[in-house]
Amino acid sequence: MYKRQEKYPGVKVGNNGARNVPLQTISAVLPQAGLRFGGPHGPDHQLTVMVNGTNRVYMGTISADGSTLTFTDVDLAVGAEKTVMFVCVSATEDALTGPTNVAFTVGNQASPSNMMTVT
Repeated sequence: MYKRQEKYPGVKVGNNGARNVPLQTISAVLPQAGLRFGGPHGPDHQLTVMVNGTNRVYMGTISADGSTLTFTDVDLAVGAEKTVMFVCVSATEDALTGPTNVAFTVGNQASPSNMMTVT
């Protein structure tokens, strides 16, 4: 991503066979200074969960240092054919260049997002 350009890192969501999956708490964590949630024009504290092409938006709470967004009561619809979730991230002028990703946590399961490259 060019500095000051927004990207949408995300992960695919699956089900290990569990039934009646409860609403989840999701965290998204930035890996380094110089990245922020939202685009170049301001913060964006939302998680988008796309279920079979339909978007569900959840508003999150940002940590005091701005590195973590937390979302509660998220329905991941894990029985759906295709579920992905993503957040908006941008790099500031002082961001380190190179590959990076956002760490997503669902319950006690963590996964890196798709790779982004800061240039």
